[in-house]
Amino acid sequence: MHGRNRRRAVIWTAIAVVSAGGLRSMPANADTIENALAYAYRNNPQLNAQRAQARAIDETVPQALSGYRPKVAITANGGPQYLNEITKTPGIVAGLPPTYNRNISSAPEYAAQAGVTQMLFDGFVTPNKTRAAESQVSNAREALRVMEQTVLLTGASAYMDVVRDSVDVDIARANVRTLDQTLGQTRDRFLVGEVTSTDVSQAESQLAGAQTSLRSTEAQFVASKALYRQVIGTPPTNLTPASPVDRFLPRTLQDAVERGLGENPNVTAATYGVDVAYLQVKINEGALFPTLAVQASAQQENQPPFGIIQQRQATLLGQLTIPIYQGGAEYSLIRQSKEDLTQQRLSLDLIRNQTRQQIVQAWGQLEAARAQVQSAQAQVTTAEAALRGVRDESRVGQRTTLDVLNAEQTAVNARIALAAALHDRVVSSYAVLSGTGRLSAQVLGLGTPIYDPTIHYQQVRDAWFGLRTPEGDPNFPLSSQDVKLAHSAAANATAAAEVAADASTRTTSQPARAIAGADANPDEPMTTASAGAAESLPPPRAGGVANSSSHTPRGTKMAATNPRPTPPVQPPQAAQAPSTSVARSSNNSALMQGAQPVVTATSFTRSVGSTHERPRAREAAPKASAPAKANVIAGAQPIVPASSFARGSTGAHLRAPDEGS
Repeated sequence: MHGRNRRRAVIWTAIAVVSAGGLRSMPANADTIENALAYAYRNNPQLNAQRAQARAIDETVPQALSGYRPKVAITANGGPQYLNEITKTPGIVAGLPPTYNRNISSAPEYAAQAGVTQMLFDGFVTPNKTRAAESQVSNAREALRVMEQTVLLTGASAYMDVVRDSVDVDIARANVRTLDQTLGQTRDRFLVGEVTSTDVSQAESQLAGAQTSLRSTEAQFVASKALYRQVIGTPPTNLTPASPVDRFLPRTLQDAVERGLGENPNVTAATYGVDVAYLQVKINEGALFPTLAVQASAQQENQPPFGIIQQRQATLLGQLTIPIYQGGAEYSLIRQSKEDLTQQRLSLDLIRNQTRQQIVQAWGQLEAARAQVQSAQAQVTTAEAALRGVRDESRVGQRTTLDVLNAEQTAVNARIALAAALHDRVVSSYAVLSGTGRLSAQVLGLGTPIYDPTIHYQQVRDAWFGLRTPEGDPNFPLSSQDVKLAHSAAANATAAAEVAADASTRTTSQPARAIAGADANPDEPMTTASAGAAESLPPPRAGGVANSSSHTPRGTKMAATNPRPTPPVQPPQAAQAPSTSVARSSNNSALMQGAQPVVTATSFTRSVGSTHERPRAREAAPKASAPAKANVIAGAQPIVPASSFARGSTGAHLRAPDEGS
């Protein structure tokens, strides 16, 4: 496009809530993937812990710089001193006895000394330690980038997991309802002798398998929501369609590999690791150099018992130390550090190879996902057409019940494959962006302040003293102990409330959804409905993914073929937590002109009872009320009921099913 050799295979995933009257507008409080990733960028505890670790490593620089600074110490001692002295004086005249004298005295004694030591030369240890500490700081910042990419990639994958699994749950539930109706119709035909008991058993087996698949899908959906809550920090609520990030990717695989080898934070972190190991060799070699220092001291003493009333002394000395032999430990350390340097260089080569492999693998998955989306769309279209044809042929007796069941299962599998392909399409694009080292809040344009690690570094680098922890980046005030404690208490209270809310909404049914895909212009920025992240980044409200404001009961024809009473429709204003679903904008302009939605769906009645209740087989109807042979499955509801498509000049439009068709 525009003279560039570029694929037009960017797919915009659209998961919609459809009612019998048409598409409803997306809830105003819907969450986008940008908003979710921005919230995780600010609040993910694993990422904040990595930021704290980077701030701790900043302190290694002032520790290394302390070797340039003088060391000052003051020593003082004092206290009472007791003296008991006996002296002997020989007699002056021969024959006289000696004289003994006792002297007892006590007086306070004190002494004070102040000393200053300044290192002038230490074998280049201090400058090498400073350079090594600065390399460690750079290594820590690259490790922080690695964690940021990990959190953003995991968050995008968790977001798309919830979107995919919510669609799978809807498809599975719709399949169970359809097979329940098919089983009822098959039993009706069995009563009039049109089919055998084998057909009834086949329908019952298919229904039991669909119920098993539904339970497994619901379990996977719960696990995906739990992972979303862990990574993003809030339960999924009203998730809107997400688009690939192809606009940020290199054009070719070769460009992606070259960019990844130069910008991937794993590679740059390993490069700084080599620098640290090299400087450690120089630090250990400093033990072989002489050292030169200057010492200055001043001392005052007062010892009256010894006749010293007051004594003052000042000294200024130069101290030169030349190491000769210290047992050989210094030589061993040098050899050991050289081996560490070799290991770091080999690790750098290994990480480069791993990065290249990861980029190639992610690029291949991206290319495969593009092709899978196109083939899955074609598969859904043909499976829907085949299902309609099999049903029409079954009405005139040209197809068996097993043929209908197989066609329905094929259509279900096609829709599930399309949902998985759309999921892989988005996630693989984020994986390639992560491999190139450009998966960041700046590149994605998330509506959140960007964490700046240099603020804290500049605050502590030249600090000579002080116990208070600097604030660091004011947009991320997590270094204050009070803020940490308050945040932890609030988080625990919020988590407890969310667990209770999840438990109360776990049995709420969900509306059906549809998957629509269309080629988008790769030169235009990929956007989604309500894609602009809120500046204040409010946390998504608990409950699940989006639900429509109201639900329309099933069609008249379907109700007529079902002898069971229809469950009451839950009022939209009931004080019940919203169910988990996925929202889609009603703006058809999001699809390219002429693009046809892959699958359409009519809404299902929202039951107040548990969705985990297994559909019951209908009682057999009297023979007199059995349908005619030409309409044996006339009232059966499709797996995702097919609506008519009307292609207009402005694109594809959805319209409600015709009750008379």
